Amino acid sequence: IRIAQMGAQILLGFLLAVAYTSVLQDAEDGDRRLYAVAVVVATGAVVLLLGIVPLHRLNFGLRARPEILELGHVLAVAGLVMLGGAIVLSVLMAARIAMPDLVLPVVVPVVVLVVCAWVLLPLWLRSRAGRERAEGPAPSASATGSRDDASG
Repeated sequence: IRIAQMGAQILLGFLLAVAYTSVLQDAEDGDRRLYAVAVVVATGAVVLLLGIVPLHRLNFGLRARPEILELGHVLAVAGLVMLGGAIVLSVLMAARIAMPDLVLPVVVPVVVLVVCAWVLLPLWLRSRAGRERAEGPAPSASATGSRDDASG
């Protein structure tokens, strides 16, 4: 989560810095609207990901650990969703301004990477772990009579 928090803050910082450049001032209305949406989504990601900190600090010592963990999980997942959206929107904005003829070839791989790394891979692992738990523990090496070490 710490890496996501820092990444979201850096992305938001870069997006806010763009407001002071001539690139944005010379951009078309649609690109400026896209920029505004990217800033709002990146800001949402920062707020949600950092919201975990006051959630814990303001409830420390109140014996509310299950609730803190549950709400922290919700904030983290929502923040990561918004961060993924902010990354895609930022790349889309940059591509529209810098390479208008290559928007799809630039943005589609980013969307695929975000969806695969942040959604499909974790859900695949979750389903695999759930199946293994349902099937029971795997037989140990001693139960099957085999040895894991090379000394044999």
